[in-house]
Amino acid sequence: MVVLALPIPPSVNRYWRHFRGITIVSEEGLAFRAEVCARAMEARIRPIDGDLRVGVRYHPKKPKVDAGRPVRRMDLDNILKGPLDALEGHAFNNDRQIVELQVTLEEPVPEGKVVVEIERVVKP
Repeated sequence: MVVLALPIPPSVNRYWRHFRGITIVSEEGLAFRAEVCARAMEARIRPIDGDLRVGVRYHPKKPKVDAGRPVRRMDLDNILKGPLDALEGHAFNNDRQIVELQVTLEEPVPEGKVVVEIERVVKP
């Protein structure tokens, strides 16, 4: 099983940009991908072949106590696209390999994080 802690990705609305009819990854998205690449290389992760089960645990950023405004967090479905796309070529070859996907909202932590767990599905 591969377990990798990642920073909170940009929202899908900020990850992609549309320019003259072409959809491209934004600078913020590219920076996130570079960080995922660095963490995957540091952890010596290699792509897994076959069908995969992926678990994503989202720990929102802990709000400051004296912020005085409502706590905002990303929608759970919005948290998936960035990390899964960024892990292509590092933890798996293509996100089409994912046959089971679970996402869970966890307790806030100071900087926020997304923990991704990937394992190969063994068929009997």
